[in-house]
Amino acid sequence: MSRNGLSPGCDARSPEPVIEQEPAGLWISFPYSRAIVERTGNAKTSGKTSGKTSGKTSGKTSGKTSGKRLAKTARGIVDLMQKFPDITIPELAKKLGRTERAIELQINQLKERQVIRRIGPAHGGQWEVTE
Repeated sequence: MSRNGLSPGCDARSPEPVIEQEPAGLWISFPYSRAIVERTGNAKTSGKTSGKTSGKTSGKTSGKTSGKRLAKTARGIVDLMQKFPDITIPELAKKLGRTERAIELQINQLKERQVIRRIGPAHGGQWEVTE
């Protein structure tokens, strides 16, 4: 980190970011010069660069996995639910090192894929692993 809290490639000599607003969101591009890349030592280029990156991503994912294989967090949720059917979302989040919201999203995907289901009420019920 530099003294201004930014990475070494972002300092007062760096070009200003380019901010674009589109219906899909706000895009921020960080133009850079070859001197900045060489100074930071992060260059992995063929020597031909445009000097700019678009920085554009849709920010969306399909949320689907190929086949029946579960992602690491989803697998951890299923494993813990098998061992502790009455486990809570806060407990899952703590044990897996994720936010409660991340766990909720994974649980919703697992329910949609019919890997798990909730038996009983939100408070006092339990999880059943169906697969």
